[in-house]
Amino acid sequence: MLDSPQKIARYWTESAQPLASLLLVAPFLVAYELGLLWWDQRALQNAAELWLRRGLGSVGYEQQLFLPIFVCGLLLAAHHYARHPWRIRWSVLPPMLCESLLCGFVLVALFQFQSALTTRLHLESVAPVMAIHGGGNRVALLGYVGTGIYEELFFRVLIITPLAWLLQRCGETKRMSLTTAAVVSSLLFALAHFQALNITGEDFQWFTFIFRFLAGGLFASLYVFRGFGITAGTHVAYDILIASCP
Repeated sequence: MLDSPQKIARYWTESAQPLASLLLVAPFLVAYELGLLWWDQRALQNAAELWLRRGLGSVGYEQQLFLPIFVCGLLLAAHHYARHPWRIRWSVLPPMLCESLLCGFVLVALFQFQSALTTRLHLESVAPVMAIHGGGNRVALLGYVGTGIYEELFFRVLIITPLAWLLQRCGETKRMSLTTAAVVSSLLFALAHFQALNITGEDFQWFTFIFRFLAGGLFASLYVFRGFGITAGTHVAYDILIASCP
């Protein structure tokens, strides 16, 4: 139990480190990649994952395992670059899962609030189709796992981090650089679900665009302050929770 300020502070620091993120997402990543071998890949994969695989394929790394290897290598490199200690307590993982689930509930509440608001204002609202996959419940659950991990890798890790670094190199403050990068990643995250950026995406709807932009802002904030693992865990938790709602 985190029953003291010192333990809470230690958890807050340790859980945000890339190595802790890797330990959290690794079992889910393995399960998802095994699912790709067992079930129809088209029923599981999301646009961000396809873009990542095509990017790796363009430089000669076309095999399926190269993407999860890339994820692991990137997190390990980030941990090494930040000079964090190479020791993570296993007891930090259950609270990280609980934190991800709690943030997932917050995002569901945000969606329900926006739905109620648009209904009260007599505006048309269409629930966002978040990682809806066919092929049965097990396939759907694996699809949500892949979506949470790879969308957060693409839109947060590979957009926020390099863009914020570039802006700082151009003279911007760290806070302004991170804020700008977070807004850009949230905008791209929202647009990527529509045909504007994704030919297999949905028709544009203001309700879903605004919600996904706000959700992207939450994911970006979590990434900056809590790290990749909790961000991806929150995304997975939200997808599963919203799919379970009547």
